[in-house]
This record gives sequence, C-alpha cells and structure tokens, in this order.
Amino acid sequence: MYIKALKLFVIIFILFGVNNDGNSQVYQAYQDYKVRKIMSDKITSISNERLLIAETYMITGAYPVDDSFSKKFLKKKEFAYNPKNGQITIFISEKDPKGMSGLIGKNITYTPSYNGNGWLNWTCETTLKKTQAPYPCY
Repeated sequence: MYIKALKLFVIIFILFGVNNDGNSQVYQAYQDYKVRKIMSDKITSISNERLLIAETYMITGAYPVDDSFSKKFLKKKEFAYNPKNGQITIFISEKDPKGMSGLIGKNITYTPSYNGNGWLNWTCETTLKKTQAPYPCY
C-alpha cells in the first residue's frame, strides 16, 4: 500500500512538475477542492429546508413567513433565509477550517421559482470563484 502511494506521489510530481509553479498549481487545486467540499456539505445539509420551503409553497402558494421552521437559520453567520422570495444563502464562516479566512462572507444563494407544472426550480448564484463553486453553481 505504501509503495502504491509513493508511486502515485511521484507520478503527480512528474505530471505537474517539481518546480515551484507546478507545486503551487497542485496546492491551489487542493485549496479549491476543500472549499467545494465544505460548500457541498452545507448544500446537502439544507436539503430538508429546501423541501419544507417547496412543500409550504405548493400547499399555501407562499413561502414560509419566517425562519423558525429550521434551527439551521438561527446560525446567522452560516445560513440565511429570506421569507419574501424563499431564498436561502449559505455563507463561509469563521467556523469553517483554517486557511479559509480570506473567503469569510463569500456565499452561495439558492432562489426558488415556480415553473408552473407543480415544481419549484432552484437557481444557484455564488460569489465564489468558478473553481471553488460546487455543481450546479458554476
């Protein structure tokens, strides 16, 4: 197992070069991956909230009137809910891993829209770089 990992390490350095430029590209790609992973986890964690917003809209024709339907929205530095348009915003906060302090305040915003045939479509906008945004936000 150790030898396989060592071979993979050597191959990566051959492919990306052992100079500083190659090393910085590998490091930057890893940093972008970490941001995508964290934001993807946060997106997954609000799937129940998105479902509740959609169900409420389908039943009442309006979005939930406040953010009390989920404890996640009490964490104002990580999540926000706008009852006017059902919009959910996910922030990078101080609680996220070290090395991301330059990204604090960057966000992903999901906005629902009724498509007329019984479904809410969620559009995604982000203030992250394209390389840092998880699918489908890029």
